[in-house]
Amino acid sequence: MTGCQRKYSILSLPQVKRKPGGQYLRYRDVFKRHLTAISMSSESWEELATKRTEWRTAVKTGLEKFESTRLEELVSKRQHRKSRPKPSYIRLQWEFILRLLQSDFQVQVWICRSLALMQEETRECLS
Repeated sequence: MTGCQRKYSILSLPQVKRKPGGQYLRYRDVFKRHLTAISMSSESWEELATKRTEWRTAVKTGLEKFESTRLEELVSKRQHRKSRPKPSYIRLQWEFILRLLQSDFQVQVWICRSLALMQEETRECLS
């Protein structure tokens, strides 16, 4: 079989549907992702792995750095989330009520009654 025939035979493979969901990952791909996460080179890891003590220390220090940066990111993300102002639900309720006031008369009567009840409840809560 010549090179041209091989290319043609590979290109003429039948189209098969893929499985639903994500594709299976190879161990090598996941391992490479983990190495880059702990800032180790994915090309020279085999040489480093032959020297067991150096490999263990490199992996241990890489993991420590990775975990510390991950935890710092989580803390900063939490602080950012906590620093945002809380929504004022009372203001949102009043805006909703004001929008309803623009509707028909029966709804306006119902809203006025509920407003009076809400004002009494807030006075009780404040006192």
